[in-house]
Amino acid sequence: MNFSRSSAGTREMMRVASGLVLAFFLGTSKAHSALERADLALAQKIDSAISELDELEEERKSLSAQLRSPALASSRHGANDVTLFSAYASSTQCGTGTITAWVEYLDVAANVDANNFVNGIWTVPQVDGRTNYYYYFNACFLCAQGSACDVRMLHNGSPVAAIGNRDNTGSQRFNQMCNGKLLFMANGDTVLTQETAGGGNPNNCKRSGAWRHNTFNGFMIRRVA
Repeated sequence: MNFSRSSAGTREMMRVASGLVLAFFLGTSKAHSALERADLALAQKIDSAISELDELEEERKSLSAQLRSPALASSRHGANDVTLFSAYASSTQCGTGTITAWVEYLDVAANVDANNFVNGIWTVPQVDGRTNYYYYFNACFLCAQGSACDVRMLHNGSPVAAIGNRDNTGSQRFNQMCNGKLLFMANGDTVLTQETAGGGNPNNCKRSGAWRHNTFNGFMIRRVA
C-alpha cells in the first residue's frame, strides 16, 4: 500500500472540506449581513413614516385650532353678523290682511338692538357694508275655534310660503301650523305674514295666549356681497 499517496489524498480532501466549511460560514455571514442591512433599512423607513404621521397630526391640530378660533370666524362671517328678529302674537287677530298683532322681543342688527320690525313688516338692515344676504324665516300659527286660517309669507309683496287650516265643524284643532323659508335678500327688502282666508268663514282668527302659539322669526345665515 502506498501511504504517501493516501496521505496526499486525505490532505486534499481536508483542504476541500475546509474550503467548503469556510465558504459556508462566509456565505452565512454575508446572508446575515444582508438581512441586517434589510432590517435596518426597514426600521429607518418605519421611523420616517412615524415621523411624517406625527408631523401631519400636529398640522391637523394646528388647523383645527385655527378653524375654531374667533378671529377666523370673524374673517369668514364678519365680527358683527348677528342679525335677527323674533316676535309672538300678543292678541287675537281676525280677518284678512297683514298680521300686525306681534310683540317683538328680539330685534338685532349687527349685534346691536334695532327697530327693523314695524307693524308686522321686517325690513332687511345693512350689515358690515354688504348689500346681499341669505336669511331664514319661520312662521307658526294656531287657528282659533271655528276659524279658517290661510296665512302667506310675502317677500317684497310676493308670496314665498303658505300655511293653512280649515275647520267647518266649529271645534278647535290643536295642530299648530308652521312653515319656514330660506330667502336671498338685499338691503331694504321686506318680509311679512298675511291672512288671506275668507269666503264662508270671515273670522280667520289666530288663537293667542300665554303659550305663544303664533310666532314669527327670522335670522341671517350669511352675507353674500
